[in-house]
Amino acid sequence: MAANMKEKFRKYWGTLEKINKMIFILSVLDPRNKLEYVSFAIVDMFGKEIGDKLSDSVKSYMKALFEHSVKKSKNSSSSSTSYSGNSSSISGYENFQRREIMRTKQQFEKHKGISRGSSNKFELGKYLTEEIEPDLE
Repeated sequence: MAANMKEKFRKYWGTLEKINKMIFILSVLDPRNKLEYVSFAIVDMFGKEIGDKLSDSVKSYMKALFEHSVKKSKNSSSSSTSYSGNSSSISGYENFQRREIMRTKQQFEKHKGISRGSSNKFELGKYLTEEIEPDLE
């Protein structure tokens, strides 16, 4: 039975390429752990040489997931900035003013999306460099 367990361990965890990095990402997202602790734990579990490689791989994977999330967020927010108002009860001049305000707001939303894209890259770094929260248990 132990031999079968060891074989399954090697099958799913035996090499760095086979390890599911989402397990580590979940721990990085825990504000009590973050990347600093996870890197320490990985080196403790796998040794310095393998641990450093795996830790770098986890960090790269985390950045890729974050960038994918930001890109997906931009796509969904840019498609939801349309205006559908009822202009039949508004006079011509008021209708013109309303459209100008909405156009300006839509342009501002697009501007925020563009400028937020560059600041989003720093959000992950900011989160990872913040102090680790104490474990209250």
